[in-house]
Amino acid sequence: MVNTAFIAIEKFIRDRSMLYFKGNKRQVLKARLEERVAFLGLPDLASYLDFLQSSGSEESTLMDLITTNETFFFRNGSQFDYLMKNIIPAMEIKRGMQVISSWGKQNRPLLLPS
Repeated sequence: MVNTAFIAIEKFIRDRSMLYFKGNKRQVLKARLEERVAFLGLPDLASYLDFLQSSGSEESTLMDLITTNETFFFRNGSQFDYLMKNIIPAMEIKRGMQVISSWGKQNRPLLLPS
C-alpha cells in the first residue's frame, strides 16, 4: 500500500525534476526512500517529507539518490554505432552530401548543410 507521504514525495520530485516513476521504477523509488529514511534515523516517510521540505540540502541529496549518475555521453556505444552506420548515411544520401560521417577523417573545415 502506498501512503500519502510517498505520494507527496513523488509529487515533490515530479514538480522539481519532471521525473516520473511508474511500474517497477516506483518500487525502486520506494526502496531508495526507505533506505534514506533508515540512514537518517527517521521513523517514516512522513518524517522524511518534513525533513525534505525543511532542509536546504536534502533535495540535492534526494535527486542524486534517485537518478543515474552516469555522465559518460557515449555510454551506450551500440546506439552510436547504429547512428553512424545507418541513420547518418541515410540522412546524407537524402541531402546528397557526405558531411557528418567524414568528421575527423580530414583536416579541413567542416561544411554543414544549410
